[in-house]
Amino acid sequence: MRALIAAVAALAISALHPWDAGAQQLYRWVDKDGRVHYTQQPPPRGAAKSVQQRNMGGSSVVETSTPTYSLQQAMKNYPVTLYTAPACKEGCAEARQLLAKRGVPFREVNVTDEQSSEALKKATGDNKVPALTVGSAVQIGYQPQAIQTALDSAGYPKSAAFTKLPSLPPPPLASEPSPEPDAAARAPEPDAAQQR
Repeated sequence: MRALIAAVAALAISALHPWDAGAQQLYRWVDKDGRVHYTQQPPPRGAAKSVQQRNMGGSSVVETSTPTYSLQQAMKNYPVTLYTAPACKEGCAEARQLLAKRGVPFREVNVTDEQSSEALKKATGDNKVPALTVGSAVQIGYQPQAIQTALDSAGYPKSAAFTKLPSLPPPPLASEPSPEPDAAARAPEPDAAQQR
């Protein structure tokens, strides 16, 4: 019971000093009589049978894999889809990076066949990539300020609010993220062999 009280007291003391919590160490040690001690200083030489050192701090940011309520609402009401193609180089990679840096969960459709090309045309009215939809808003080509504005209007946070992007259901089209993206490249036109 004493050990529990000592542990709670040590944690309470460290909570009172959050400005230096990142640098604090907590030592748990057992003395020669078997009593457990929790201190911020290492035990005196020869006084402890066993010593455990723990870091009491680090980042003041709470890390979570659960999206915030506002992000959940934005995802529900304004889902983001990024259309890319294998021939797309810089623009697609930059659009993907912008979304990831901002912490926006998105579905990526790699336009490689007639079905995905038709989905791109239906969603955006064009066949150029990169293309991005934020709900019903459409952005064709990589224009970072326009993309940021569309995301702001939809209520997406300006920076990542969690450490792990939530997984989205697979897109309706069988597609993989493009390994090689390019700005405003045209999606490939399907040939006769792909139409079968």
